[in-house]
Amino acid sequence: MKPVSPSTAGGALLALLGSVVMSGWWIQSPLLVRVLPGFSPMVFNTALCFVLAGGALLTAFSDAVPYRRVTTAIGGVLAIIAALVLAENLLQTNLGIDWAPLHAWLNDSNPNAGRMSSGTACGFLMSGAVLILATRVRRPWVGTVVRLLTLGVGAIGVLGLAGYLVSARLLFPGYLFVGVAVHTAAGLLVLAVGLRTSWRRLEWGGVPLFARDDDRITFVGATVLAAIALTAGIASFAILQDRAQLLVGDNDHAAPTNRTDMFRDLIELREINARIAATRPAVIRNLRVIHAGRDDSSDLANVKAVVDSFLKQGFSAIAYHDVDGKVVASGGAFVQAPAMTVTLATPDRPELLWDGGFVLRHRIPLWDPAGEVGSVLAEQRLSVLTRLTRDVLGMSGTGDMGLCVRREEQLQCFPQRLNPRAFSTPLVNVAGEALPATRALRGETGVIITRDYRAQNVVAAYGPVGDLGLGMVVKIDAAEIFQPIREQLQIVIGLMFLLVVGGTLLLRSQIRPLATKLVDAETQARSRTAELEAANHELEAFSYSVSHDLRAPLRHIAGFAEMLVEQSSSDLNAAGQRYLGVISDSVKQMGKLIDDLLLFSQMGRVEMRQTRVSMAALVKQVLQELAGDIGGRNIEWEIHSLPDVRGDFSMLKQVWANLLSNAIKYTRPRDLARIEIGSRRENGELEFHVRDNGAGFDMKYAEKLFGVFQRLHRPEEFEGTGVGLANVRRIVARHGGRTWAQAKVDEGATFYFTLPDSERR
Repeated sequence: MKPVSPSTAGGALLALLGSVVMSGWWIQSPLLVRVLPGFSPMVFNTALCFVLAGGALLTAFSDAVPYRRVTTAIGGVLAIIAALVLAENLLQTNLGIDWAPLHAWLNDSNPNAGRMSSGTACGFLMSGAVLILATRVRRPWVGTVVRLLTLGVGAIGVLGLAGYLVSARLLFPGYLFVGVAVHTAAGLLVLAVGLRTSWRRLEWGGVPLFARDDDRITFVGATVLAAIALTAGIASFAILQDRAQLLVGDNDHAAPTNRTDMFRDLIELREINARIAATRPAVIRNLRVIHAGRDDSSDLANVKAVVDSFLKQGFSAIAYHDVDGKVVASGGAFVQAPAMTVTLATPDRPELLWDGGFVLRHRIPLWDPAGEVGSVLAEQRLSVLTRLTRDVLGMSGTGDMGLCVRREEQLQCFPQRLNPRAFSTPLVNVAGEALPATRALRGETGVIITRDYRAQNVVAAYGPVGDLGLGMVVKIDAAEIFQPIREQLQIVIGLMFLLVVGGTLLLRSQIRPLATKLVDAETQARSRTAELEAANHELEAFSYSVSHDLRAPLRHIAGFAEMLVEQSSSDLNAAGQRYLGVISDSVKQMGKLIDDLLLFSQMGRVEMRQTRVSMAALVKQVLQELAGDIGGRNIEWEIHSLPDVRGDFSMLKQVWANLLSNAIKYTRPRDLARIEIGSRRENGELEFHVRDNGAGFDMKYAEKLFGVFQRLHRPEEFEGTGVGLANVRRIVARHGGRTWAQAKVDEGATFYFTLPDSERR
């Protein structure tokens, strides 16, 4: 069966993705048009472009005229759609291509329903250009343009996904790719891979971008370095952003709790004051006398005196009415045209007014044993609460506090610091999510990052104000919260760019001479002796350089990790301390890996010194050196007679050390370990073996064992670097022998190696 090419698979995937999203818009299914609630949806035009692009990838790229016409036509359509969308965004106009009625049913933060984001439009514009140019490359620079455009499509996909990972809409409100849906970003990545696979099948696409090996190596190294820097940056700032959100969320959560408690307490205090005004026995008696017409002017004077006393105690206005509603005595200035009025859910049902500040108005009937006497109308300014709305989160630039009440399907809110007029707003934001005030009026309490009534991203803490029927929200714009992180990120991005550029230049300066020497050595293949000597010298210098250059940063990492443990371990949580432990263990493992790698390199280059070697004495010496690894374990040794051989003593010792240490290590789980060492003569060779009853392995991986860095067990089960058996094979091969292994899973393994039989020569 012919394997499916990446371009064909990518084309089918893109066509399927676009078709599903298009059908989602037709049947009005949010599940099909966006990944999760609150995420940006893929608009209809984007889905249509993916269907077209998928069709182009499914069409075999070829220089033949029919294929060229198809890809050119599809590329032209993509470029036209993308160019029109970019014109709409740049000119702030509507060209009628966005399918707005088709998108009207979905609540979305996109101010222009159905419009493709500028970042996505750039991606499709470049994709269309690639489809048009790829089959028309006649000059090298045109091929370079196609490669760069393809890279640009993939870069937009990566930047779109990275934006979701670090919540770029919070860090950078004007981020170009913030409107790119997450599945759109993934689709652009797939499209870039598909385009590259397609044009690589053309004649010009098979020509390497870089003619020189050193240029190719430099490009790959720079790409890897950039990928590592980007990944490290995203991970670091994602962690930093989470911590910032947690700290701000804790502060915001405490703010409404304290303010709602204060608000409730002040309302209760003012209500007590109003009840005092409504239960003065003398006033009730005076009002009864006045209404009966028996007043000798002293009763009216008493009531007026009470009014004056309440005005001095903080009432802004107060009036006593008789049972007929006639004003008996009044003082102060009543609010005539409040900007907003809300009836509070307390026993006396007072009204909370706004007249340049909060005012609490009570209308309480007056009673005596004979019945109703009249009523008192009292207003008290709540200056403390007014100041609370103007002093939010330490007077930050965008900090604000709101008090709202629900009126049918609208929120009616008192004036705020950033919105000094009473206003009404829907219960949900532009994305269809419940506003924090709506959540508060449902009795919920919490902290959320969302869009507010202004469609701005905010960190908002919300909660109900007791049982008063009000909801309180304390919020601050996310752009202000994350400004320090944003500033640091801009600096780090610059430093990372310099790191990538500097690393690339350094890599090129180091690789180019080496590559040149290797090319020259290859062209002088007939002078093998001189070439091998030069290559060995070069490799030895390279090994030293690798050892020195790798050990220095390892020492730095280990030293800084140790300093961090000594100086800041108390500030780290358990996860942080575990991360430091992982770093220390990894540094040790890397050091061991460097040692083994250098040993492996030396075993291939060191000069062999052939002598007569007693294998029995050699095995005994190795076992003595491995006694520390054996400890108090119960191991049954079966060592047969071993013949002498001719070979390099140090190298053969390394062979036995690797094989026996492996046998000891992989029998560790056994209560009784059995290890057998033996030999036999076979076809002019001496065959040696080490057999154990340890963990064993699957025979289909037998040859894999002898490769560098090849391991069949996890590091958590058995330690190691995967270089030991590769050393065994290299040493035995230099002696003219062979290596192989036989095993069964969980039943043990036998490792064999052969050496020439010196007695048969």
